[in-house]
Amino acid sequence: MIKAWRRSGEPAAVFARRHGVQSKRIKYWAGRLSRAEAPAQMLSLVPAAVVGTELTAVIRAGEVTVELTSATPDQIAAIAQALARPTP
Repeated sequence: MIKAWRRSGEPAAVFARRHGVQSKRIKYWAGRLSRAEAPAQMLSLVPAAVVGTELTAVIRAGEVTVELTSATPDQIAAIAQALARPTP
């Protein structure tokens, strides 16, 4: 209906009356469609530095506690397995 109104060149009140709708509805939907059809603004990318907190892994086995601040997952797994082994 909004496309038909725009093609007609008529004022919203005249077009709305002729089609049995309120002119404020024509204007409302015309505005909504105009906003929806507006081109999206381009985003600009800027360089970013990744700054994070250091992670600490804490492994507890009985009375032994090991804290690791810069360990790989493989190192953590090896230490956890070693602590889980029964002592001779």
